[in-house]
Amino acid sequence: MNMLSINKLSWTLLVLAPAGLVACGSPDATTEEAAQDGVAQAAAQPATTNDPRLLSCFLEYQAFVPTWQVAPAASFVTTFGRVVDTGVWASDGAYQLSVEVNPGVVSSLKFEADIFDIAAGHVLSSVELPLPQVGGDWLFELDGTIPPVTRSGVTFPGIRAYCSIKNPS
Repeated sequence: MNMLSINKLSWTLLVLAPAGLVACGSPDATTEEAAQDGVAQAAAQPATTNDPRLLSCFLEYQAFVPTWQVAPAASFVTTFGRVVDTGVWASDGAYQLSVEVNPGVVSSLKFEADIFDIAAGHVLSSVELPLPQVGGDWLFELDGTIPPVTRSGVTFPGIRAYCSIKNPS
């Protein structure tokens, strides 16, 4: 790489970094080579489309006063292979929990989960994690503050989501 290439790369990073558009790669790599590298990285991950592990996810309304209480909103149980292939979501019509694997992410944080406010059209809470491994209690827990929702006489000012993963029986 010559000095002119380094200066171009530095200027590009200086201009694009504040916009969040920086990507890693060799300045000499072609787009096709970069795409092949991404495929190779995704293929090297432990999860595949045939991954039979079961992902169980729950979306619940939550209240802390006068005591901690929850009310189910939506849930799903699916294979992790399906999450890798298409992503999966569950909704009660007001809020949606979605999980997916993003193979285009350069870092190891490829497993993404979001709680989405459907009416407002924005994400309430989000987490990005390494691909999950079997073991432990929960992969993650997300929560968010929402306009109060009343279910069975209880007012819930919050919503939460959590998932676990296990091997099929």
